[in-house]
Amino acid sequence: MLKFPKQVNKLTLPLLLHTSATINSNSSSSLHQRLDSFMEKCSSMSQVKTLHAQIILRGLTRDTISLSKLISFCALSSFGDLHYAHYLFEKIPHPNRHMYNTLIRASSSRENSDKAIFLYKKMVCSGIFANEFTFPFILKACALQKAYPEGVTAHLHAVKLGFSESHICVQNGLINFYVGCGKIDCAGQVFDFMEFRTLVSWNSMMAGYAKMGWWKEAFLLFSSMRERGVEPDEKALDVFLNMPEKNVVSWNTVMNVLALHGYGHRAIELFQEMEAGGIRPDAVTFSALLSACCHCGLVEIGRYFFSKMGHMYKIPYDVEHYACMIDILGRGGLLKEALELVGKMEMKPDIVIWGTLLGACRTHRNVSIAKLVLKQLLELEPYAGGLYVLMSNIFCEAEQWDEMKKMRKLMKDHGVRKSDAVSSIEVSGRISDFMVDDNRHESSNLVYTTLNQMKDHLKSESDQKNLRSIKQIDIDSNCFISPSHTLEDDIFEVQDAKLEDSAKDDIELLSMGGLLLTGNNKNAALAKLLLVM
Repeated sequence: MLKFPKQVNKLTLPLLLHTSATINSNSSSSLHQRLDSFMEKCSSMSQVKTLHAQIILRGLTRDTISLSKLISFCALSSFGDLHYAHYLFEKIPHPNRHMYNTLIRASSSRENSDKAIFLYKKMVCSGIFANEFTFPFILKACALQKAYPEGVTAHLHAVKLGFSESHICVQNGLINFYVGCGKIDCAGQVFDFMEFRTLVSWNSMMAGYAKMGWWKEAFLLFSSMRERGVEPDEKALDVFLNMPEKNVVSWNTVMNVLALHGYGHRAIELFQEMEAGGIRPDAVTFSALLSACCHCGLVEIGRYFFSKMGHMYKIPYDVEHYACMIDILGRGGLLKEALELVGKMEMKPDIVIWGTLLGACRTHRNVSIAKLVLKQLLELEPYAGGLYVLMSNIFCEAEQWDEMKKMRKLMKDHGVRKSDAVSSIEVSGRISDFMVDDNRHESSNLVYTTLNQMKDHLKSESDQKNLRSIKQIDIDSNCFISPSHTLEDDIFEVQDAKLEDSAKDDIELLSMGGLLLTGNNKNAALAKLLLVM
């Protein structure tokens, strides 16, 4: 095997290239591989020029692959020289699209953007069609040069070639172009017609509104990001922070977005900036702060803000504030303190308060407090099936089987049943829904047959201790499924391991049976929706 020196210089390079060309005279692909190897070792333009000279000497001046690699290095490498890349380009009689794209990309920066526009015009006149790698950079150049007619022409070309609706990078480039040219309405039209939007799309539109001084529109778009579940980044926050006038509503919105996406510490920093700016917080502000503390597990800071709200700002607490604080304490395992706080509430605790505390009891397996909480919950919602199910799970996890049976019996005595649920799968663009005892589908018999096979496998492979959490089920050598199924939605007699009715009563397994029948062995996602009646 031919070994290369760690450093390439003007003495070693000709010998290496000559050796490579001699050994591999009948293999152009091997030559190109060695050329790539030389490129990786190059660390200066002098080495590249030496390589270029050897290409000329070896008669490779018509080898477009080799020349493309040279141009790419000169144009894009940190060791390169864009002027030399243009020099190489001009020496080529018929440059290909890759060469044009490389130079347009490299020339799309502010100081060279006029050259990018010139190259694009030359490319079009040469009869070479642009592609999805061309348009983002030519649009960037047009935006920097404020070359509106040229950018519109590029937009028309993108439409004609089918890239304006199917490639997000091209669409984002169009938004940036119209924003750069001050045509915010046109940018908005592109944004509105996008089927899918990236964070870049949102940031570009917000930056456009901010550039035009349309702060209200920028803020509304920022708020819309939250509604769509889009996680903002620092660029999105910069748009907000650069607003000349910020009121308590705008501060609250941004803090809520940060809290929702787990940036609790950043939300707290914004609150400090808000206070420093002389903006008085309101009840919504502290809801956002407590939510931020809850998501990040900041118990002490949550206590501080809860106290500050009432004592310093004299803002009355409402149910939402209590629920957040109880959730903070519950997540921290401070269940007794949470229960004491419930007792100090200025209003009667509702089902949200008690439900939050009951959920914390399950997390930390505190059966004694869970019983007290359940008593309060049943007074408020005696026919809520979910409460019985949750409490049964708490008893089950504590291995208090007698208590679990009593809860099951109490549920039957009151005529309470679980909320119906719907589970959906999507296969080849078609959505199928599954419900308990669902026999409507033409393939329902096959689904249940498949589930019976699963049941038999479970009975043979599982024991009493792991029935509650079955993570992986190997049905046969050709099918592997991973239902994240815990038998918490159905109450089973765990000691007896009665699985006979589980398949027909569990919609997640029904959905999984449907997936098995499709013959699709890839991982799939299930969507489950509880229908609270």
